[in-house]
Amino acid sequence: MYIRKGFMTWDEFVSGINFDALIDKACVFHFRFATHGSTSPGNCHPFPVGGNLKRQKTRTDVAIAHNGIVHVPITKKDYSDTMSYIEKRIAPYWQECKEHGRYMYSIPTNQKVLLDETGSKWSFLYPNGRIFNIGAGVMQGGIWYSNAGFLPTGRGVGVLWH
Repeated sequence: MYIRKGFMTWDEFVSGINFDALIDKACVFHFRFATHGSTSPGNCHPFPVGGNLKRQKTRTDVAIAHNGIVHVPITKKDYSDTMSYIEKRIAPYWQECKEHGRYMYSIPTNQKVLLDETGSKWSFLYPNGRIFNIGAGVMQGGIWYSNAGFLPTGRGVGVLWH
């Protein structure tokens, strides 16, 4: 899977992504400015699970986009709440799941733990193109939106695809 993020304007996003190459591929698009940490390209979503969370272009086994505020201590200078939560909770859980050959958060009780801990909405994209969306969202035209405000706003953008 590939992550490309850090588009800080709508024009950067539109000119930086080859949309034709994404036809018939599972994709996660994340449009949002940071609520914690700096508003910078490296702090944009999506994030790899494990590895360098700030890289703007990377490949990964599992990646995450998140909508909400995670109330956790920030673990590193210039990290966001989401990055800190990934580092402390999600990355270790992913390693455990890999060792046991199962999808992370595929079990409803584990999804409930994630929602109870964070009160947020999450999208996980796996190498086989499977997407897990966790939390209340809006399904429209075969697309899951984490909230109803999904019209383009010119905010920071990140893209993840399989």
